[in-house]
Amino acid sequence: MTDHDLSKPDIRKANDCPPLPVGASMLDRAVYWFGLGLGSGLPRRAPGTWGTVGGLIVGVPS
Repeated sequence: MTDHDLSKPDIRKANDCPPLPVGASMLDRAVYWFGLGLGSGLPRRAPGTWGTVGGLIVGVPS
């Protein structure tokens, strides 16, 4: 095991999201954003935390 295996991941390189195609329809855009959890997991800092918050907002009935 090398030293770099134990280091933290570089957050500047994390969370790369595939781009939406240029000619995408409105339905394609809606499906894309719902598939990404409305972007809740895309922030560079604590993406899992924001993804969980987004999931709780959607999953927990008011």
